[in-house]
Amino acid sequence: MHRRTLRGPLPVLLAATALVAAGLLVALAALPARGATHEVQIANYAFAPEELTITAGDTVTWTNEDAVMHTATALDGAFDSGMLDTGESFSWTFTQPGTYDYLCTPHPMMTGRIIVLAPPATPTTAPTATTGA
Repeated sequence: MHRRTLRGPLPVLLAATALVAAGLLVALAALPARGATHEVQIANYAFAPEELTITAGDTVTWTNEDAVMHTATALDGAFDSGMLDTGESFSWTFTQPGTYDYLCTPHPMMTGRIIVLAPPATPTTAPTATTGA
């Protein structure tokens, strides 16, 4: 049986393409996971839920379902939706762990809290040694 050997630039190009593809796969695997989205309804002069626990990287969307305008305004200035009319929404992605208390500026009796936890640590695996049988 005769074996044909590829010569010229094609084998080099195929090897380079395989290396680039492998590098892309490694890079994509290293990207952080996209965070979850959580909903807070503004209705009947209240935030629902009033308290929400999420993970850093998650996004919270407030939607005004009342007939009057409201805001979602962090007490520490971290975020401010501005005035939301009926049906309007505001989203904020929380990147830092901590507790974020907020209120509605025209109706300060309306309060809420977002508790942001650190993301879980990525497990590291050490190479394992194998022995031949």
